[in-house]
Amino acid sequence: MIDIHSWFEFSRSHCTGICAFLVPANLLATLQTLIFVGMGRPVVQVRLINAVAILYALLMVLHVATWFMIGVPTPKAPPQDLFSIPKPAQTPEVKPVPVKQNYHDVAVHSASGTRIHRYAEVAPGQWKKIAELTPEQAAKTPSSGPSLEAPKTPEETPGDKRLD
Repeated sequence: MIDIHSWFEFSRSHCTGICAFLVPANLLATLQTLIFVGMGRPVVQVRLINAVAILYALLMVLHVATWFMIGVPTPKAPPQDLFSIPKPAQTPEVKPVPVKQNYHDVAVHSASGTRIHRYAEVAPGQWKKIAELTPEQAAKTPSSGPSLEAPKTPEETPGDKRLD
């Protein structure tokens, strides 16, 4: 039984040799057909060489079809010019993105009452104390920002980065 997959694999693995034979043979057979017609040769000879030219062309089409069956290797995309200056119309408008500042409230309970210490994140993982509030003040102001009426505490020392 004929295994068509082995024929296709043979066609793909010997592509250079097959194309090196079929392309010139196809051109020569076609040229010979034209010469026979031009010289006025008998119809039987013209049909015979025409059939040979058609056979070569058909074999070339089948050979190329084996490449289309597995996917034609495509060349890589041309490199983009990274050094071109964008035109003014192409420059997108850069709108400032509002940065959401994170706040964290820490309740400290003592004998004299409860105080809320509000901290703001100044950098990822670094927090700074921005206010010390009473529970009533903390309840009035959302934790999205410090209250205007909240008393400010003195700046913390650089070594004091502890969160309780």
